[in-house]
Amino acid sequence: MWNSYTEEVTLRGVQSALRMALLSSSSDSTVEITVPSSYIKDMIMQETPLLNLIRSECHDPELKFVPEIKPEAFPDYLDQKLASPVTPKEKYIKMLEKNPTLGQLTQKLGLKLDSEFS
Repeated sequence: MWNSYTEEVTLRGVQSALRMALLSSSSDSTVEITVPSSYIKDMIMQETPLLNLIRSECHDPELKFVPEIKPEAFPDYLDQKLASPVTPKEKYIKMLEKNPTLGQLTQKLGLKLDSEFS
């Protein structure tokens, strides 16, 4: 049910969230859903057609989703809010890694970098 619903969803963000979720069921009319962030949790909890489909298929009108946020269960997930801010020095170094001629251009034009870069 979950996978077929996921394939029918047209919004890629919702598809991605549904594919990412880890599911487990318990005997007390709940489907436990483990997700990496509150953003993903909110996306899934807004999918009431999915909940209604599962209720119908399981013949359990009391069935509910119980989400749990566990970022440690998703080591490959990178939450943008948790990423550290990039300093101007770090940006410049990354740009130099991608294009070493930037350093030559900086010298040729006589550009002076902030003291943070020295």
